[in-house]
Amino acid sequence: VEGVSGLRVQGVRIDGWQDAALDLRDARDAEFRQLELLAMPGRRNEVGIRLAGRLEGVLVEDAVIRAVQVGVELDGVTLDGVETTPDATSPMPAPGVVIRDVLIARPAVGLEIRSPGGVLVERSTMVDPEVAVRLAEGASPRAGRLLRNLVVWQPSRLRAFGEGAASARPEGITWGESLWWSAELPTALSILGAIPGSLEQPPRYGP
Repeated sequence: VEGVSGLRVQGVRIDGWQDAALDLRDARDAEFRQLELLAMPGRRNEVGIRLAGRLEGVLVEDAVIRAVQVGVELDGVTLDGVETTPDATSPMPAPGVVIRDVLIARPAVGLEIRSPGGVLVERSTMVDPEVAVRLAEGASPRAGRLLRNLVVWQPSRLRAFGEGAASARPEGITWGESLWWSAELPTALSILGAIPGSLEQPPRYGP
């Protein structure tokens, strides 16, 4: 979907695809609610949701993405304006894209970041990712914020909190409150590496 304005999509299920189930580019005032994106054997099922180009006023809410290579891919999102949130230490740029209440189950990579700005990911859950966040080659995110999210996995499923190319720069990613839960914690902390980006609050680990 490219170049749209005022689009509303609700209650759509997609079973199996090749490149991306939802590929949104250069759009404004677009809302996607109650999506079910379910991978199928025999298809590549590469990306659940890809958001790219200039996006303003885009909302993805109450979605399920299951068994894909990459749950959500962010590339080139732009932003305008400033907002203040109750738990922020300083004003944050108003997000051009809000991803809220999304479940990403058993992806190879939960969130892949290329070069976005103005993205808020909140109240979302990753279940059994192999890698939670991946920074692509040359990634230099601006004003990407992750707030009140949960990552939960079975022992030995998660390989790393984050991974990225040597040229990637994670400084623009900010983590608010988050919970990382697995029966292998805290023992596995020494092998899972660092959470990419800066931390507004120390992450909580469980159990």
